[in-house]
Amino acid sequence: MSLRFRPRPDHWASSHERARVLAAERVDQPIEATEDAWLNDHLAECQECASVAAAYAAQRAELRGLRRRPPTPPRDLWARTAAAIEREAPATSRGQTAPRRRSYPSAVPLGAISGLLVIAVVVGASLLSRPGPRPSIVGPTAIAASVAPIGSPLLRATPFVVAAANVGWMKLGADGKIEVYDTPVDRVCPAGEGADCPPIAEPTPRSIQLGQAPASVTRSPKDSGLVVVDADTKGNGGGVYVLPGTNATPRPTPTPAESPSTLPSAVVTEPPPTEPPSPPASSEPSPVDTTGS
Repeated sequence: MSLRFRPRPDHWASSHERARVLAAERVDQPIEATEDAWLNDHLAECQECASVAAAYAAQRAELRGLRRRPPTPPRDLWARTAAAIEREAPATSRGQTAPRRRSYPSAVPLGAISGLLVIAVVVGASLLSRPGPRPSIVGPTAIAASVAPIGSPLLRATPFVVAAANVGWMKLGADGKIEVYDTPVDRVCPAGEGADCPPIAEPTPRSIQLGQAPASVTRSPKDSGLVVVDADTKGNGGGVYVLPGTNATPRPTPTPAESPSTLPSAVVTEPPPTEPPSPPASSEPSPVDTTGS
């Protein structure tokens, strides 16, 4: 007996159990030198374990000796073997064959059967050759196959969640007027929902008047403020307009501080306006017109 996983020397329940296991292993194969020395010392002191080890060795020698002495067969071996063969052999091996069937001649001669077949063929051909109404061949009737339309499933928009946010749009007028709309949107739904999804009410717009369409309009993501750039900025130096948003808070305008002047201010005096001198009074009398008198 060989143990693949043998306990450690200090894990045996008793020294007798260890000695018997080692004695059984030593019968089949050599064991370690330390184990062999311990086993010899234990067997020298314990007569009970020594008798068990001797029994193991005697049984091994007896089993090995059976190979050199073939067993003697029993006397009735052949009789029992022959009886078994006869029971298992098929019935044909014992000379029992199936009886053959005898063939009896037919009561009707073969010539009479041939004559009847010829008469049947002649009668059938004469019946088919007579003039008479021939069976009409009905052509295939066209059957209108009605295919009922299979109800297709109603296609609906894919539902998805849209975060609430402010949506802005702009309208451009023909006279350069810009109207900017801004309204919050809480829900997005496909068209055709009806009362379940009412349309967005048009809010009050913010307006700005320009001479023509703007070059660009930029919207602030924080307070919905707008920066409008005039179309004349590139050529004639247009303007940039800023529209505050709905949530914008006005910023206080800083008051400019007066800086002291170190240079004396120059007083500009304007000369009095000069008048042309009036001519001196003449002592001569002015002429009197006497033509009308």
